Amino acid sequence: MKRICVDAIEFITAINELDSDELRYEYISATNHYELDSYNNTFRLITTDELGIVGPNWSMVTKRIVLPTVMPTTGISYHGTFEDTIITTEDSDCKIIFYQDEICTYRMFANATFAGCDNGLTIQDSWLRAGGMFFDSHKLRKVTFDNCKLGDMKYLFTHSDVEHVTFRKCSLLECDYGRDYKDVGATKVFNNKLKTLTLKSCELEFVDVIVSMFENDILCRDLEIDIID
Repeated sequence: MKRICVDAIEFITAINELDSDELRYEYISATNHYELDSYNNTFRLITTDELGIVGPNWSMVTKRIVLPTVMPTTGISYHGTFEDTIITTEDSDCKIIFYQDEICTYRMFANATFAGCDNGLTIQDSWLRAGGMFFDSHKLRKVTFDNCKLGDMKYLFTHSDVEHVTFRKCSLLECDYGRDYKDVGATKVFNNKLKTLTLKSCELEFVDVIVSMFENDILCRDLEIDIID
């Protein structure tokens, strides 16, 4: 049964009344109202011109939110979309692909709790302005960006549980060319729980930007950065 909800409160109430413990994110609503399919346990979210795809107050939802491997984008940003969720992926390998259409994922998973990603999460083939994407996230220890372009990385992992980060075949978005992160510092991009940082086959400009973050950051001075051609 498909249901169109007039507001976020009705949407949250309808979700919590479902028997299923999980709900799969499908896409954006054609009606620009929250939509819920109780037969297939899927939902659609609304959009705004300013923020892109908008979620409700997920802290009031008791279900796990399942993300598809290939995330719907069409150039629409995810601005805090899944903040405060209990989140997992449909792929047992915990992989998400946004594809090569530059979007903003600002605070997309802020304060989210990850379930079923014990071996880490991989973001693949994506062009992201990723500020605060994993800010204060929980129970996610390892993140890999594979073949991605990244920019606006301030607070990317700040206050999160992430301990191991790998950038593989990564490069900078145009917005970050020439940007100096020295004034930001590594602790405002990563966190003090970080144990390993690996840069593998990344573009030189990307490597320089990441390494420069640590030059004057006393809290991260003992971290060894593994750079692999």
